[in-house]
Amino acid sequence: SPHAEEAAGLIAALDREASALQLRRADEAAWKAVAPSEQSSLQAYLDRFAAGAHRGEAEQALAELRSAELLKADSAAIVALINQFASAWSRKDMNSILAMERDLDRQVLKVQLTPVKTIDMKISPLSPPQIAGTQATIVCRRQADETFLDGSSRQNPESVVTYLLSKRTGAWHIDGTR
Repeated sequence: SPHAEEAAGLIAALDREASALQLRRADEAAWKAVAPSEQSSLQAYLDRFAAGAHRGEAEQALAELRSAELLKADSAAIVALINQFASAWSRKDMNSILAMERDLDRQVLKVQLTPVKTIDMKISPLSPPQIAGTQATIVCRRQADETFLDGSSRQNPESVVTYLLSKRTGAWHIDGTR
């Protein structure tokens, strides 16, 4: 037939359109099945439909989940650091104190700790850490009871302290207080 070639081209175009429609439907069905709060579900969608209609949404949701996971890990690390800091003070462990708060002067700290027999330092976070990149703050309640070598004791009043922290070489450190 004189139109056989034209008909074959039309049939091929219709087949391509049908395949594209089938792919769009599969993409939509896969997107509807995605659990937006699960990294594995979002990643599975991206793996299957790398150029899918919802690629941007999936990538953004995945980035947000990963960011939230890192924020949660940083928050836990900061709270753990504050607990370790209180423990180091209670043990009068000068090296640990200085490792966590590097801006403290060794000599001043030594003078402060020398007359003290025991310290009971309590530091309790009042709210979650506020983290912005490699900088953070955490508001805590701090209270210390001290017993001195001469037998006297002092209960320091409870105070609210904001610890200033920074993340260097993958670890959080105390930069100071306010």
